[in-house]
Amino acid sequence: MHGTSRDSDGDLLDARLRAAGGAGPVLVLADNAAIAAAAPHWAQRLRAAGRPHRVRFWEGEADTTAIAALAAEARGFGATVILAAGAADTLAVARDLAAAIGTPCVIDPAADSDAARV
Repeated sequence: MHGTSRDSDGDLLDARLRAAGGAGPVLVLADNAAIAAAAPHWAQRLRAAGRPHRVRFWEGEADTTAIAALAAEARGFGATVILAAGAADTLAVARDLAAAIGTPCVIDPAADSDAARV
């Protein structure tokens, strides 16, 4: 069960990122609604953890060509974890991306719901 406030969600996000391991850059893959709601929060939490990050907009499904392009971008950035937020399609793409580059995928607790799990 996730928190009821942004602070408790932030604590859960911190714990999930620690559990994923590594201390390197984080690529956030998110849709417009998630970016609008949480981008400042991600910046604050990731900066406090000393983890550089980049937010990448994505909505909808992705074919293998799109996953390959996202993977090249993530590798170029040096991402050691993918942070996913948004609708189920965006979360699925983030999981596929993480699998393609061999990194963990962490779901933002604010986006973690039964409807978001695929």
